[in-house]
Amino acid sequence: MAGGSETQIIINTRIVLQYLQVSSLEQLQELARQGFHPDTMKRNQLFGQFAPQVTRAAEQGSSVARRVCNRAAEQLRLGIELVGSNFAQRNVEVALIGSVICSPYMSGKLTELLMANPIKQYRVVETQLQPVVGAILLAYKELGIPTNKR
Repeated sequence: MAGGSETQIIINTRIVLQYLQVSSLEQLQELARQGFHPDTMKRNQLFGQFAPQVTRAAEQGSSVARRVCNRAAEQLRLGIELVGSNFAQRNVEVALIGSVICSPYMSGKLTELLMANPIKQYRVVETQLQPVVGAILLAYKELGIPTNKR
């Protein structure tokens, strides 16, 4: 999460070391060489739980954190566009769900990427229901399946 002032770099480095429960950059390098955790699911969980700190650092100007967030936004854009390509309509509504994607940096970057799509017109909308229910209803709407408005 380097980038910004020297003080901020030191603070960000300490946050990473503390989170990964290592006391030096050498230990961090060794942990990285070992793949951080042998179990893929646990490794993904480890990094997923650290995501809010990365998005916060991106918002504060960290160039490394911004690159990480930009890459994640690109992957989300690709997933959204793959799903969106199955809808006949040109206009596709997208609801962003979760604390990381709803952070100002990530939501702004993803919205920017989606708006650049030359084929579909993606529009980010506010969620009005629990995430799972909202996603199902939006999919039904896009597929033309009627729902009870209760």
